Amino acid sequence: MNWKHLVSWIPGIPIAIVNGLIRTSLYVQFLTELHAHKLSAVSFIVLFGIYGWFALKWLNLSSGKEAPTLGLTWLILTAVCEFLFGRFVMGHPWANLFHDYNLLAGRVWIFVLIWITAAPIIFCRLQLTSGRRYASSAAPRRNLLLLRSIFGDSLSRAPLDTAQH
Repeated sequence: MNWKHLVSWIPGIPIAIVNGLIRTSLYVQFLTELHAHKLSAVSFIVLFGIYGWFALKWLNLSSGKEAPTLGLTWLILTAVCEFLFGRFVMGHPWANLFHDYNLLAGRVWIFVLIWITAAPIIFCRLQLTSGRRYASSAAPRRNLLLLRSIFGDSLSRAPLDTAQH
């Protein structure tokens, strides 16, 4: 396991704390507890998604094969932290901790864990795809323009759009 995978999870803690503070101090003033829970799940997914996008750029995964490992690492750390903190620091009974994952009761926190696991895979694919697109189309064009500027007309018959050939 890469040490960067572990370190990259740590900023999720303040994101979760701030999200929880917003839920308890703002959302519950205007919404029922269940609706505040749902909005909090969505806001965490968005906030963690923004963070995750930039974290993957910092991690600079060498291939898409590392992304599932990263997602599972983040999932395990999140679940362990959430349950151990909730039980032994906050003193919540196990039943209360598992209640947030009960879809039949309208609880949607399970989607947060799914997102934490899937986000690295999705973002890695997007970032690798956009990188390949840039490397496969823009770079040859830029290189050809550079060569033309250096060698002048001797390259004027070379096709400018290399993607067609």
